[in-house]
Amino acid sequence: MNTASNRKLVIMCSEPHAASEAELHGYAILLANYGGQVSPYGRNDSSATIESAVVEHLVGDIVVVGHTGCRAHAPGALSAVDSVRRQLQNLAVHPAVAGPLLRGELHLWGKVFDRETGTSQSVSLNAS
Repeated sequence: MNTASNRKLVIMCSEPHAASEAELHGYAILLANYGGQVSPYGRNDSSATIESAVVEHLVGDIVVVGHTGCRAHAPGALSAVDSVRRQLQNLAVHPAVAGPLLRGELHLWGKVFDRETGTSQSVSLNAS
C-alpha cells in the first residue's frame, strides 16, 4: 500500500516560466516536457518515469500542470483545461497507475495557470 502521501510526481511543460507556476511542496519528482504531455501508454518515453514514480518512489499524487498560451498547442487546438484533462485520462489507464488509482492509493489531479491573470484553476479527471 502506498503510504507516501506527501510524495508526488509533477508533470509539467518545459517552457522556462512553467517551473515557477508549479506548487512544489515536499518530495516531488518532476517530469517536464514540451506541453506537459502524457501520451497513451506505450507511445512515449515518459512511461518509465511514471512507473518509477508510482512503483519505486510510491508517490501518492500525480499532478499535471498546464498553462494558457502554451506554445505546444496549435491555435484552435484543445484548451489548456481540456489538454490537462486528456493527460489525466491517459494517466488513469497507464498500467502502473490504474491499480493504485482504483485502490485509492494514488490520486490524479490537474491545475491550469492563466498567464494573463495569474490565477489558477483545478482540473479533474472527468469533465463536470
